[in-house]
Amino acid sequence: MAASNTADIIEAFIEEAGLEGGFPPAIVQDIDGDLLTLYVGYLASTLSQLSECTFEVASASIQWPNELGDLAVVVPKLRLDKSSNLPNTAAQLQKEFPPNPLFEHPFEDGVNLRFYFKPDMLARLLLVYIIDRGKAYGTNRLPGDASKIEESGHKKVIVEFCSPNIGKEVDGYHSRSALVGNYVSSLFENMGWNVVRANFVGDWGKHIGLLAAAWSRFKSEEELQAAPMAHLLEIFRKANELSRQITAEKQQNNGSEIDIDAEKDEFFRLLELHDPDSIALWQKFKDIFAAEHNKFFERVNIKFDDQNGESSFRQETMQNVEAALKEKGIYKESDGAWILDFEKLNIPGLRNTIARFRNGTTSYLLRDIAAFYERQDKYVFDLMVYVASSTQSTHFDQLFKVLEVLEGPDVLSKVKHLSVAKMQNQNVRSEGSGIMLQDVLDDCRTAVATLIEVSPDDMSEFPQDDPGLTESLGLSGLVVQTLSHRHSAPVVVDVDKIATNDGHTGIALQQWYLALRLRLKGVTISRDDLAAAQLSLLSAEDYADVLRLLIQYPGIVKNTFKKPSYEATVLLAYLFRLVDGIGQVWECVKDEDEGGSSSKDEVAENALFECVRQVLENGMRILGIVPLEL
Repeated sequence: MAASNTADIIEAFIEEAGLEGGFPPAIVQDIDGDLLTLYVGYLASTLSQLSECTFEVASASIQWPNELGDLAVVVPKLRLDKSSNLPNTAAQLQKEFPPNPLFEHPFEDGVNLRFYFKPDMLARLLLVYIIDRGKAYGTNRLPGDASKIEESGHKKVIVEFCSPNIGKEVDGYHSRSALVGNYVSSLFENMGWNVVRANFVGDWGKHIGLLAAAWSRFKSEEELQAAPMAHLLEIFRKANELSRQITAEKQQNNGSEIDIDAEKDEFFRLLELHDPDSIALWQKFKDIFAAEHNKFFERVNIKFDDQNGESSFRQETMQNVEAALKEKGIYKESDGAWILDFEKLNIPGLRNTIARFRNGTTSYLLRDIAAFYERQDKYVFDLMVYVASSTQSTHFDQLFKVLEVLEGPDVLSKVKHLSVAKMQNQNVRSEGSGIMLQDVLDDCRTAVATLIEVSPDDMSEFPQDDPGLTESLGLSGLVVQTLSHRHSAPVVVDVDKIATNDGHTGIALQQWYLALRLRLKGVTISRDDLAAAQLSLLSAEDYADVLRLLIQYPGIVKNTFKKPSYEATVLLAYLFRLVDGIGQVWECVKDEDEGGSSSKDEVAENALFECVRQVLENGMRILGIVPLEL
């Protein structure tokens, strides 16, 4: 069906049903983004007329029921006058509730009044509503060119995630951050925000000095040519072990002729002075890691808008930050270094910390403060979400406290640490690629290939000639398993559970999506055909249950967005309820196909299938799953 504005259809329905003037202007406007608003608005309007409470009070009394009904009114929340002659109990409201085109007659359940939608009217309004909106269903985006979002006043968010360090492996924290951060970015985009995906690479700091010291001792040009990042990781591990060994000897008062820590510090000092030789070696390291990281990001469908690392800060910004800290009285010299004086602020749990070391080099915290200001100047953002390891909680407490001192308490509404716990691979490797998530994905791909080989009939919907099939299914399964856990809870990746289409898995979502695509191949649904379709067919229980799920989708996404940690668990549970529901309909349709069905029935069924397919696609894309094509 060609895209069109369904506002006129809704307005025509409101006029036909005699509901004009029953909704506040804000409600009418919101109907264009969420059809459920029509139902809630009509119910609130009717309740306010029956009981003479305000529309706002009536709206606040309406909620999603835990079990029975599609909507429930908590009658005590209406704050009705018991001495009035107007209806003031659930039983009285039930008796007085007028016949209407949207709801079946309500039933009393204690203090609640419960309502079911009329399936035929729901089908009439909802199917055309979803088909017209397509990929925009469940979003809060403005129509038209996405590049105009900023001009329209939509908010801007920077989501910083993954952010690996040069010289170190992309570990379970960075890997978890990559998947969660990509999902959170998509969720914000879905809600109409202008999103900047940022990868704040750890390409500056003392660990770069340690890698340089490792290079001078353990480098092998031959091994570097064969496996560049793997060789740098190996020599970094050797240097790190040597550093720990020397530190232990010093603690035992045993001198050592080798002082690798001094070499590390000196290299970083020269790097901050932009010594040409030091810069050249640093650039070599940076290019090697960037090349491997970017291959990985492409593999997991992550595209960053900003990959400026810690090295990108301007000296002018750093000088301004340090001057402001001194002016606020929380920056002081101590034993040759400059420290942030948190003790002066009497903040429990925050100790004084070094911002600039004795040799003049900067700390990670000082660079992160500078990055805030440079991003603020560049992007003029409304919110910055740091999707980062739970082990960095103290760092972000320090960062946010410094920003509060410098900018005032309002700045705290502009920054947020979304804490993620560690991802672990159940299959422990003796050697890895240096990118933990990449190793896990390799395992998933192998397991999916085995599943296809041993169970070809169960996987018949999938395009077997697609060379990227096992990769796509493995990633889909990994995303679902990861996001099924709360972000703050550790995840142990179970590849065997990922590589199955039985149950609530990523493969199952992709399989249902493709099954619907196959069913709808070559099908076009026109407005005229839909108007003439036998929509009463969709009043049957299994069909009506799916319609009720479909109308909930925009609200599910909004509620997911409102959660403090943007947990994906509710959205995932919803998508699996939807595929479970369409599975029941699928069985009914197979029986009808065998017995013969009318073309009008087929149009109604295909319209329902198209709406489910569209909602599955929209939900999967938010999660970071790319739906497979035929």
